[in-house]
Amino acid sequence: MLTLLTPLLLLWLSISLELAMAASLPHGCLLFPLVVGILLWRLTAARLLLVGAMLLVDWIARPTVWPLAALVLPLLMVCSNGAAGRVARYRDNSRRMIPEPVQAPLLTLLLVLLHQLGRQSAGDWLQLQAVLLSVRESMSLLSIAIPLSAVVSLLLKLSEELGIRRPLQRGV
Repeated sequence: MLTLLTPLLLLWLSISLELAMAASLPHGCLLFPLVVGILLWRLTAARLLLVGAMLLVDWIARPTVWPLAALVLPLLMVCSNGAAGRVARYRDNSRRMIPEPVQAPLLTLLLVLLHQLGRQSAGDWLQLQAVLLSVRESMSLLSIAIPLSAVVSLLLKLSEELGIRRPLQRGV
C-alpha cells in the first residue's frame, strides 16, 4: 500500500497543478510524462489500476468526448509487456524493439495522440481547420511533455545505475 502512495500523490499533485494553472499549462503536460514514468518504473497490476483511475479522474475534471488515454494506455502496456515476454523466451538475444531511453518520450507522444483523438468527434476529423487547431494545441503540449519525459527517462536510467531500481529482467 505504501508503494502506491507516492505515485498516487505525484499524479494527484500534477492534476491539481494543471487545474490551478490552466491558463499557462496545457492539459496533460505534467500528467502524461508522470504516468509513463510510473508505468515504466515498475509495471504491476496495482500501478496499472492506479494510473487508469487517475487518468479517469483527470478526464472527469476536464471532460473530453472520449477517455481514450485512460482506456487504451493500460491495455497497451499489458499487451506489450506480455508480447515482449513471449518474444524474449524464444530469442537468444532478447532485446526490446524500442531502446530504453526513447521509450518514455514515445509513450508520452502516444498518450498525447490518444488524448487529442479523444478530444475530437468523428465529424471534426473531416474538417481541415479542426485538425490544424488540434495539431497547434498538441504542439504546445508536446513542447513541455517531451522534454519532461526525457528527464523521466534519464531518472529511470540513473536509478538503475545507482541501484534504486532493478533493470528489467530479460530472457527469463
